[in-house]
Amino acid sequence: MASLAGQQIKDKYVSLLKTSDNGDLSGNSGISAVNVTDGLGNASALSLSSNRAGINMTNPAEALDVTGNIKGSGTGVFAGALTCATSLTIGSAAMSEADLESLDGITAGTAAASKALVLDANKDIGTLRNLVINGTFSDGNYTFDTSGNVSGLGTVGCGAITSGGNLAVTGTITGDTSLTLDSTTISTAEMGVLDGVTPGTAAANKAVVLQGSKNIATIGTIGCGAITSTGSSSFATSVMTPKIEFTDGDDAIVIADGGGITSSAGITSTAAANVFGATSFNEANISNVGNIALDTISSDAATSIGVILGTDAGDDFNVGSATMFTVQGDTGFIGIGTSSPAVQLDIENTEGSATDEGGNLRLGSNDGAVMASGHRLGVLEFAGAEDTSSTMTVGARIESVTDAIWSATENGANLNFYTTDGNAIQTQRMTILAAGNIGMGVDDPDAALEILKAGTQFKLSYDATNYANFDVADDGLLTITTVDPDGAEADIALMPDGNVGIGTAAPDGTLHVKTTSGHVDLIIEADANDARLTLDTGADTKASYIYFKDAGDTENVIVSYNEGFGTASLQSSLGFYTDTITDSFASASPKMLINKEGNIGIGTVSFQAASVGYLAIGNGTSPGAHTDNQVYIGARDSAGTGTDTLSTLSIFTEEGVDATALDAVGTLTTRIPIWVNDVCYWLYLDPV
Repeated sequence: MASLAGQQIKDKYVSLLKTSDNGDLSGNSGISAVNVTDGLGNASALSLSSNRAGINMTNPAEALDVTGNIKGSGTGVFAGALTCATSLTIGSAAMSEADLESLDGITAGTAAASKALVLDANKDIGTLRNLVINGTFSDGNYTFDTSGNVSGLGTVGCGAITSGGNLAVTGTITGDTSLTLDSTTISTAEMGVLDGVTPGTAAANKAVVLQGSKNIATIGTIGCGAITSTGSSSFATSVMTPKIEFTDGDDAIVIADGGGITSSAGITSTAAANVFGATSFNEANISNVGNIALDTISSDAATSIGVILGTDAGDDFNVGSATMFTVQGDTGFIGIGTSSPAVQLDIENTEGSATDEGGNLRLGSNDGAVMASGHRLGVLEFAGAEDTSSTMTVGARIESVTDAIWSATENGANLNFYTTDGNAIQTQRMTILAAGNIGMGVDDPDAALEILKAGTQFKLSYDATNYANFDVADDGLLTITTVDPDGAEADIALMPDGNVGIGTAAPDGTLHVKTTSGHVDLIIEADANDARLTLDTGADTKASYIYFKDAGDTENVIVSYNEGFGTASLQSSLGFYTDTITDSFASASPKMLINKEGNIGIGTVSFQAASVGYLAIGNGTSPGAHTDNQVYIGARDSAGTGTDTLSTLSIFTEEGVDATALDAVGTLTTRIPIWVNDVCYWLYLDPV
């Protein structure tokens, strides 16, 4: 038969398909699913797929999967479980999931929270907590009314009566052995101590009941866990060790020498104004206590108060809340503002972070008088043991001392730092004055930072081999010594007279630069800008000098003459000197001069007033012989006749004079004398 997969069978008989004897479709090869459409055209009225049947749906997930309601007139039998998504309706009763939960897992005769009650075989129910009856409950013999009263009872014989409220009996309750109230059982003997008790009177083997004034007479010895008093209390006779005395009016407890109080219940007072009153323990101990609320703890002379804590975590001593003040028993750490101190003393501020918040430790001095100048406000000491006997010695301290008498407008104070070098002798090493000046080795610094020490006062280090030392000598000389890894040293010296030495500690001038090896380089460098060297005398009558010296200290000098310095011919000029000058440069003549008009004088400082930009050469001395590869040019007097013996140009050349005669010399009518190689010649000139 052809496969019908994916085809609809509409208005046809199902018998068209071959069925087996039991009515299934297994005999039709190729059929994996069948969907049946009803006569109205509704798809999936019946869906058969993979041994599952679906009604009003396709792809059933269970053996029978129905979309909609199931209605039957017979009996539904389920061999397994019946699962409903939201509720189960039987007739007009709809059972929700919560309704069914109240029936699930109940035990007959036992009450359980949020479960239905089912009587057991004896029609009993146990473990009920509270039973509220809004109306009247009666079994024909006795009745519970709406007020909770029971009437009609005669004699009740029972095992146990349990009541969460009040039980009122107008007759007699008789028990064979004991009476149990809640978890407390009172035996016949225990009931006997209440029988025949007279209030205010103590009797042997009887309970003590206070009389109207809360007094009890004829008591012998009392051994107790706790004594609670709401007012003044007294004993007619003192109690033997420990001795306890209650004094009228102040609720005092006095423990005599050698005594003590040991109580697991504690000692309390209900007085509104005084929790415990004044309590005195004369060298006695309180051990294993719980919480103690106190106003004041004090001891007499030569008596200490000790609080011994356990060594386990949580064995703490707290004052106020746990974060106010805590001493940890296991670590010994103290916390202020924290219950978990991380160090021996941990002060924390739990307020919000702000510029005026944070943990605060104050050291103060207050004897009721005004702080005087030089008095200490507080001190912080650092000490350690110097021997095996725990002899503590202070090694350093920081203290604050007033710098004036204090008032409402004056509260200045200095901060001093002390260290010990030797045998317990503390020396002030540094101070910070009230005004902010810092002194090291000096207690009255008069600058922002003052360091006092014989020798190196200050050192700047990059590492152990690269550093600079600053030394001030007794004459005020400041020496800066720089050191590099090669051990090379260079000094910068600042003299009290203003002289500065670089490479020398004894500068001979305002700036003295020296090196013991290599060259001395003076570099003035500007980054993409002008580099300038300025010599300023500050006065017209002074000159500026640049000296050049050799090993013999012979001075070669360049002098800048100012307007009011020297003779008129030297003023506003630059002069060059090449020999030792011992007198004033104002009267000596330089070997070369450049004046303000741009004239250059060699061997002369005299220029005609009209000359500008000329080279003037004064008469000199002939070299007497030539020098290879150069020419001498100078001035000297002529060797001519008559008036031709005045100064003229002198040339000394390496090349000799050519004696060849000139042709047509008759046209050369103008001449001047000129020296050439120490021979004076006429130099004929042809006029233009």
